[in-house]
Amino acid sequence: MPYPIASLPYPFRQRLRQLLSPTEVLRLQIATGSLNDNKHFHPIQLYHSVADMPYPICTLPYPFRRRLRQLLSPTELLSLQIATGTLKDNKHLLPIQTYHSVSELLIEKQNDDTVGLKWVKNEQIYEHNGSNLFTAIYLCLDNLNELDLSDPVFDYVWLGNIPKLVVLGCTITKHFLTKLSHKLVKVSDLSVYSCSDGQFFKDGEMFSLIFETFPLIEGCDFKYSLVPGWVQHMVEYGKTNLKELCIIDNKPWNLFSFTAAEMHQFVKAQSPEFVLRMMYISVSKVGIIESRVFPFFVPCFKLTSLPANRLSFSIELVIEGENQEQVQHFFALRD
Repeated sequence: MPYPIASLPYPFRQRLRQLLSPTEVLRLQIATGSLNDNKHFHPIQLYHSVADMPYPICTLPYPFRRRLRQLLSPTELLSLQIATGTLKDNKHLLPIQTYHSVSELLIEKQNDDTVGLKWVKNEQIYEHNGSNLFTAIYLCLDNLNELDLSDPVFDYVWLGNIPKLVVLGCTITKHFLTKLSHKLVKVSDLSVYSCSDGQFFKDGEMFSLIFETFPLIEGCDFKYSLVPGWVQHMVEYGKTNLKELCIIDNKPWNLFSFTAAEMHQFVKAQSPEFVLRMMYISVSKVGIIESRVFPFFVPCFKLTSLPANRLSFSIELVIEGENQEQVQHFFALRD
């Protein structure tokens, strides 16, 4: 049923269009239905779809437009060419900026403290040189800090569509993650590895910080990069829809810093196919370790035999003890 605009007082109806903002006019015109009897609402309020509207490059001063291509980095030029739409009337942005798709990219801190770019194709590693622009499915950042993320080498990497990111031995801070997330907006698979068993995050920083800055993540892999209370951090943040989380650590006060209720709440909030894979590396005997860690699961999870499929368990726990002896346990949510 259309909005009964005709029931409003006539003087108010006459002035209504002038009293409303453009968005309010559009909403009321839609709610009113036919405007045949409400001609004081004419003309129809139009709107533009931003997704379909090219960047208005032609509105820039002519001298600046002429020099624009020379002022931009390869990634900036490609972004502008995409945003501009057809280049028929913007030929000074030609030729089209092309890029090469490779299987893997590596950006690393080198021995001379500079930042270098390498790319992998057909299992061969190549040093980057020249002005070629690259993109990949997989990007590895090795031993970088926040300042390194502003290095000119990033001008030669098209980061917008890279889905898989590995952060290896980098100095992680809130500013590092925020700056990185602005460059990599579509990361869905993240691995964070520390080259040692040292503290990876600064004291007091929340483990959930990673998921706040990369909200599209569905799969994660962490090695020696936990902080105490990591499950509680995830519950308080409200992270949902993870499909897989893999963790390796050798510090029990980090790995098992949760209650059974917290773990239950975290697992229940994820995707139906979610699996948490935990590996604890210790020098103690396996039997001693089992007696100590099972109480963290048993109140809310039940032990299962070797699962027939991935949907029959929620947690896979691998314990590596004395002499590298390993045992594997599977836990499912209690009914």
